Amino acid sequence: MSLLTLLLSLLTSLLPVADQLRGEAESAAPPELPERELVLELLPDAAPMNGREEELMHAAIIQRCEDVGLRGLRLRQEGKLFRLHVRNGLIPTMEEYTDTLDDLEYTLNARTTLRLLRVHPDSGQLVQDAALQQALVEYEKAMVAYEDGHDANTPRPSLPPLPARLNGYMLAEWRKMNGEDSACVFEYLVVQHPEFARREGILITEEMVRRCRPDSSRPHCVEVQLSHRGAHTMERLTSPMHMGKQRLAIIINGTVTCAPIIHTPLSDEFTISGLSREEIDQLAAGLALPLPRPVKVQRKATASGI
Repeated sequence: MSLLTLLLSLLTSLLPVADQLRGEAESAAPPELPERELVLELLPDAAPMNGREEELMHAAIIQRCEDVGLRGLRLRQEGKLFRLHVRNGLIPTMEEYTDTLDDLEYTLNARTTLRLLRVHPDSGQLVQDAALQQALVEYEKAMVAYEDGHDANTPRPSLPPLPARLNGYMLAEWRKMNGEDSACVFEYLVVQHPEFARREGILITEEMVRRCRPDSSRPHCVEVQLSHRGAHTMERLTSPMHMGKQRLAIIINGTVTCAPIIHTPLSDEFTISGLSREEIDQLAAGLALPLPRPVKVQRKATASGI
């Protein structure tokens, strides 16, 4: 038997296997559900966007859609309106597709504040100051009373201020998860004030997050990937830190969720730990490339009905 004949025989025998694998892949793929047009409108009181913000707006809308299983086909802007055409992408059923579209306004506008700030090297000793400890006791009493029952006009208690000599720093609550029973305990850290970090050009915020997703290998953790600008800022933030000793506070919605000791300068990726399953889902939704301006879903229609 010649080599050519042998190769032809081998290819012929593999064709049924290839057809079977292709058939299985096609059957596993979600059906192609109808294309929809969504008209998104900037809220009336939204500030005008510059060219960079318009680019971010387009990228963020498409990214948010992909994160919930939609496939963005086309997006064009007409003044304060954005016309978005989508299909179901990874969504397998019409019911889930419809529910996803119904929730899309919330999905697009979901927002979580993120701040990465240096912890003062002497934070532990500073927090143990007798006067500050007494102020924290009073703060905790006020918080218990506030959470037990308050009306809409009752202001939330504020953390006590630091001495004037610590200008540029502030107190932050650190919610630590107990590994044994998953209960949370609170401690306090002295961290750099965001405005001072901004002036130094070392403030990491949610606007620099390119992707945020659960860490499949570790529970209670999410992996965060920063944009190119965020990675450069992270290097400037962490490179001068005292490696192996100094902490970096990761603050979500005003509360420190973790404060890892930095052992090597960081760049475009890091992990946030100490989160519940619900918090991970909310964080992944809220940090995934937030829209520069909130939008309202003005209208939904099938493409054929346009």
